Amino acid sequence: MINNVADISRIVFLIILGVACLLFAYRFIYAMLGFGKPVKFKDAKEDHRFAILIPARNESKVIRDLLEAIKAQKYDQSKIDTYVVVKDPKDETIKIGEEYNVNVLVEPNQKCKGDALDFAIKHIYEKQEKYDAFVIFDADNIPKEDFIKEINKALDAGYDIGMGYRNSKNWNDNWVSAGSSMTFTFVNTLSNKGRSKLGLSNIFSGTGYFVNESVIEPYKCWPFKTLTEDYEISLYAIVKDLKTTYVERAEYLDEQPTSFPVSCKQRKRWIKGYFAVRKKFVGQIIKSLFKSKENKWSKVEQTFGLLPIIVIIADVMIYLALQIAFMIWAAIINVSLWPFILEFVYTFAAVYVALSIVSIVGLVSERKRVKFTAKTVANVIFFNPLFTISWIPVAIVALFSKNVGWTAIEHTKSISDKQEKKV
Repeated sequence: MINNVADISRIVFLIILGVACLLFAYRFIYAMLGFGKPVKFKDAKEDHRFAILIPARNESKVIRDLLEAIKAQKYDQSKIDTYVVVKDPKDETIKIGEEYNVNVLVEPNQKCKGDALDFAIKHIYEKQEKYDAFVIFDADNIPKEDFIKEINKALDAGYDIGMGYRNSKNWNDNWVSAGSSMTFTFVNTLSNKGRSKLGLSNIFSGTGYFVNESVIEPYKCWPFKTLTEDYEISLYAIVKDLKTTYVERAEYLDEQPTSFPVSCKQRKRWIKGYFAVRKKFVGQIIKSLFKSKENKWSKVEQTFGLLPIIVIIADVMIYLALQIAFMIWAAIINVSLWPFILEFVYTFAAVYVALSIVSIVGLVSERKRVKFTAKTVANVIFFNPLFTISWIPVAIVALFSKNVGWTAIEHTKSISDKQEKKV
């Protein structure tokens, strides 16, 4: 009887897995397009005015590099104003900002990044300053010298929101930083790039993006204040039929965690924020799907969100748990455990190999932009599957956590890594 039950469970497992993978298969098109040339933008007809907004509480160790990079932009500097927002009036960041003659604002009541951005934008409208777009950076970001020039092309082409290419300062530090960096390869190079080529809405992650002033002007504040304001503005753009794009040539660097506990804390916030944003916007997206003729596919896609991946994960976890149950059952009725032990091992190995292959695809997609060391290549191939699997317990903890807030992630890497051996 136990063998019959095991056979039925295998059939059900494979059917559910097959259907979920089929529903997720369209993303392979995005990934394939990610290997092609960047989306092209025509030269801008004018240099637009940009306000660069930088939430920077306790970021004195890294912000100097960002301010230097802004100063080095190959763009009319009279068209760029920088606003740095700190929380503590004694923050050393204030002195550094004054050295670079940027606007430093103190907002002691900020509880999330959205509060800092809100304070800066309200200040700008109160002062009646006029800008064509707002650019959002974290203090640890370092934009390449053509960053503003490239996003200006996208703004000039009529896009409401545009995301730059997020590269990492510290791919080569250890397996945690490599795994975290790879996350954004999947989001941008293997996803947003394809979406842009197909004229679909992008899903923004982190910072390094611009927002057209016309999007903010009706509010005269920053209305996106969840734990994941980047995902919030992504779904807002879909609901409002805004034009979004991925500006691959607008490259910037940021720092990824090297500590696994810190990475887990960061991802817990992302997951909690993801579900909070979906609760807020999915109903609006469904209504918009029937009311508007624009951007139908993006609305269908975001109605389901990560559901196919969640089903795949749940399907595999339940099947592995069943194999453990079958082992216990077999031990009780005194039959061989080996068929169930081998099924558990084969299933887990298949998942591990599949994630390794996906990781290799990510490495190949970034080979022209990143100087990977041999150690990093090995870390990604062998340890990124484990980093990916670790999202599961992090998600479980996040879903059952009530007090997940915007906690500080210390940034210390003030310059890009010296990556000596290219593979």
